[in-house]
Amino acid sequence: MENKNLELIKDIVGAENIDSQGIVYPLTVEQVVRIVKLANQAGFPLYPMGQGLKFQSFIPKVDKGIIVSLKKLNKIIEYRPDNMSIEVEAGITTGELLEKLAPDNIFYPIDIDNLNSTLGGQIAANYYGRKKYMYKSSRFQVLGLEFVSPQGEIIRVGGRTVKNVSGYDISQMLVGSWGAFGIITKITLRVRPRPEKNLMLKLTIDNLQELTDIAGKILEERMSLASLTFEHRENKFNLYLELEGFQDTVELQGKRLKEQYPFIDAPSLTPQQQLRAKISVPLTNYLNLLLELEKIVADNLDFHGNITNGIVELDLPEDRIEEIKGRVDKLQGALVFDRKIIVGQGNDPNYRRILENIKKQVDPNNILFPEILLKGVEIL
Repeated sequence: MENKNLELIKDIVGAENIDSQGIVYPLTVEQVVRIVKLANQAGFPLYPMGQGLKFQSFIPKVDKGIIVSLKKLNKIIEYRPDNMSIEVEAGITTGELLEKLAPDNIFYPIDIDNLNSTLGGQIAANYYGRKKYMYKSSRFQVLGLEFVSPQGEIIRVGGRTVKNVSGYDISQMLVGSWGAFGIITKITLRVRPRPEKNLMLKLTIDNLQELTDIAGKILEERMSLASLTFEHRENKFNLYLELEGFQDTVELQGKRLKEQYPFIDAPSLTPQQQLRAKISVPLTNYLNLLLELEKIVADNLDFHGNITNGIVELDLPEDRIEEIKGRVDKLQGALVFDRKIIVGQGNDPNYRRILENIKKQVDPNNILFPEILLKGVEIL
């Protein structure tokens, strides 16, 4: 970044709010507005982020723009437990949010491994946790947003109720955009009563065919299923089944499952290491994907997945990419390798053209995160 731009930014936020990496930490929405307007005038790009937990690998690649972190905009604006909603600034963390909700036995359902993750970052990435099957993604928790447009305007969309728009819901365009269409500054979230009971069960299985058979039967059952995940270790598969809901219901369902299969009680899951290759497919094709990957499993590669999220991660060598591309495409899936989209909608030229046209309309100077759409960067 040129020194003259850094000096101009210092005049807005103060030198104490710029760190050694050149990351800028505005303290108010008005400062965000001034930074965006300056970027348009001076012609340098901006890269919005929260804590940067998913952004760290991208920071060294930013050599001509400014990274703007919203982590210091971390106030709770309004909490309405009677309405099951809360309005917060984008920099508040998951841990801070849960701490505020806990005394009322209320929680935010998007579970995340790192409680220091900001809500703004999660919404911008449309993050979903392990329990997506039950609670869906961040997109479905958003009731309203405030954001700074690429031209530096403060815009509010949505509201505090489930049905709060009569036309196109612009807030949904911001969710999952990584800040390419606007910098999210405030969020109104839907929150929920805390479930009475969470139960984790574990089943060790010898082979992939048996795992797919059991998983298929479980998915056909009517139960309070929050997640169904697995890991491949030492030529064995561990299947983890998570139930969540009313205590009596969960305990009864857990008892029935133990009668059908040799499940045992398991502690809470520890976060899995992110592996080089990430495959996602529709849930209806997931079990077929596992059977397609039998050859890779035989190679004893690290391998784990979330069946109810439609995700598989594996430590795939680069020379095996071509072998797997066709299988993923046939199952209408996406393949990301070393954070680059190999197969998927992001590489569809028609899809990319539509996104690029929208980007040109809302951000004609291409100020906000230009690479995210034009180069197919997959940060997650």
